[in-house]
Amino acid sequence: MRYVLVTVCSPEFFLGTKVLIQSFLKENSWYEGEIIVINDGLTSYQKNELEERFNVSFVEIGAGLNDKITHLIKVFPHFHHFKSRFYSLECFSFQNYDKILFCDSDLLCTGDIRRLYENEENFSAAWDYRKIMGYVRHQDSFMFSKPEFVPEKFKEFFISGLFNTGVMAIGATLVKQNAYQRILYELIPETYEKIKTGHTDTVVLNKLFLDQVTWLDQNYNAYWPITSNMATVEGFIHFIGKQKPWSANIDHKNKWVRKWWEYANE
Repeated sequence: MRYVLVTVCSPEFFLGTKVLIQSFLKENSWYEGEIIVINDGLTSYQKNELEERFNVSFVEIGAGLNDKITHLIKVFPHFHHFKSRFYSLECFSFQNYDKILFCDSDLLCTGDIRRLYENEENFSAAWDYRKIMGYVRHQDSFMFSKPEFVPEKFKEFFISGLFNTGVMAIGATLVKQNAYQRILYELIPETYEKIKTGHTDTVVLNKLFLDQVTWLDQNYNAYWPITSNMATVEGFIHFIGKQKPWSANIDHKNKWVRKWWEYANE
């Protein structure tokens, strides 16, 4: 079986990428697949360090995806600050693997995730943070609300939730069904014109694949700070939001933050 771990790395997330890969390999000593880093402006020094330490390969996003992102930024200038959040879409173009595991670079691996590679599902992901907190989403704007606050006449316009794109297991069948081409086709201003949140790749991927997703156990994408007091998580801790383990204002005494820094200092 041909497996690959994929992440996106920028200079700002360089340390996060190192911890993701280091913790992934430590917790999954069986893994013999490839590791691909989608490059977002890394320096030569940073690329050399990742290559020498983890034997990673680097790819740039394709011209087609780059053109689509550029056009979106022209129409919606605020996307300029979130440009790299679209880069996860590039992994849907990888044709040479039986299973692609995409992981954000603000993840800490805390257990054996073999099932994500060995299952037969075509596309797997976990519910987003707001769903876990008991919210529903408006199907057009993606704005969230507590179900009890949605008037009865508007309930038909709400969905139970979205999947989070921070951890995605993508099967070869989906890739071979022209997933990448379908994504590029939908990556247009019209897809985003009603969105009132800061979502990027999540918008187009949920539009295309929400009805196809196999839901992962939330341990495979366990959100900080919900997980801050959990004794065990057998999967990934996901440091969503602005507070990252390298942030000054995060609780550096917390068990999971300390664990992250143990890997960072190796």
